[in-house]
Amino acid sequence: MPVRIRLATPTDLPRIAELRQQVGWGVRPWALDAIGPPAGAIWVAIDPHATAPADIVGCGSGIVHGRLGIVGNMIVAESHRRRGIGGQVLRAVLDFLQPRCDTIELNATPSGRPLYERFGFEPIAGYLATNLSSELGAVSSSLSVSHATDAAALAAWDAERFGGNRLRILAAAIEDPERHVLTARGDELAGYAVARPTEAGIGPFVADSTEAARTLLAAAGEAAPSIREWRIVVPGDNRVATAWLGASGVELEPHGTQMRLGHPPRRRSDAIWGVGAGAVG
Repeated sequence: MPVRIRLATPTDLPRIAELRQQVGWGVRPWALDAIGPPAGAIWVAIDPHATAPADIVGCGSGIVHGRLGIVGNMIVAESHRRRGIGGQVLRAVLDFLQPRCDTIELNATPSGRPLYERFGFEPIAGYLATNLSSELGAVSSSLSVSHATDAAALAAWDAERFGGNRLRILAAAIEDPERHVLTARGDELAGYAVARPTEAGIGPFVADSTEAARTLLAAAGEAAPSIREWRIVVPGDNRVATAWLGASGVELEPHGTQMRLGHPPRRRSDAIWGVGAGAVG
């Protein structure tokens, strides 16, 4: 059955959120809102024989962070799988990202990985998820904590570690009263964490040391004392984070595979303690 691929409109977001729920993914309105023009877009697959909103049977998104692009929200409704729809959507996303980006990354589920491999993506490392107790946090006497106010400065610091310019999503986080953008600083900035109490999640979470990470975790607990455990998703190639978490008795569970198309970005993997959302990085 043929489908039509088109750009999503704001009225499509509830259906995209519904598709995310159907595959067991959380719905983060802030993350969907972040994927808008000119830096991002969402494509939907339309079944011409279905009635709206169920005529949207698949979706996929792309967002540009400088020369780094992120693919996300790759979903095909169960009733329409194995018909090549995922490949059509991914082709539209890549046609948007490849002229703008040197590197494209995504978080692949086991079922999605064969599709990405056919398009040339290669595995980098596994993502690992856990619920992290606020009690593991500890404020260092050599670091001070404050709420971020300068999005441009924070994005510039972050870009040297993440490998892409996340100014847009960091600025939105700073302006959002439901998120706490916390920074740890000694003589210089040592890390930041975006605490999301409504989701009990932390991310993006970037720290130059375990000391800075523990300070930020403690600060998140102070900012939202009702949250006893925070959900974080750690890139498996951050050996500093995984070693500390393992030594602390924290159990880590597989959460997909980080995959890449193109040149590796200049990145400090040991500084990336948590991603914000798979669709935005």
